[in-house]
Amino acid sequence: MNILSFICILAFCGRSLSQEQTYVITAPKIFRILASEKVVVQAFGYETAFPVSISIKSFPDKRTTYASGHTQLSPANKFQGSVTLTIQPKDLLGSASSVLYVYLEASSSHFTREKKMPVTYKNGFLFIQTDKPIYTPDQSVKIRVYSLNEELKPARRETVLTFV
Repeated sequence: MNILSFICILAFCGRSLSQEQTYVITAPKIFRILASEKVVVQAFGYETAFPVSISIKSFPDKRTTYASGHTQLSPANKFQGSVTLTIQPKDLLGSASSVLYVYLEASSSHFTREKKMPVTYKNGFLFIQTDKPIYTPDQSVKIRVYSLNEELKPARRETVLTFV
């Protein structure tokens, strides 16, 4: 009985020490045009280093690559790496009102994964500042408008203001 228990314990320990080889890809829910989007890849259960290529490709044909990057997953970086990708507006055909899609593809010698992702032209923020909190109808309004990107840094884009 003692030997049987010992064999069962060894079998259980050997099973729990090994880990299934898997991976996680973290990306934005929607890619924004002209925004720097970070894609993170993390692998589990691997022991040797390997490169991962991440790219954004055209939908539905995958013929055009809009942005790409490479990272090395290794024990030194705990098998975690990131790539920053940016889609340029000149690359995509279509209007700003239509729904556009691209493929996000991550590939290595151990895995390949692709996912259809929506793309939007809407990005950044407008910060509107006035000189007073409340105005009477006779007063003139002084305003200042700042166009900011996702990192709240100045965005160099055209902004149209309409006063009613």
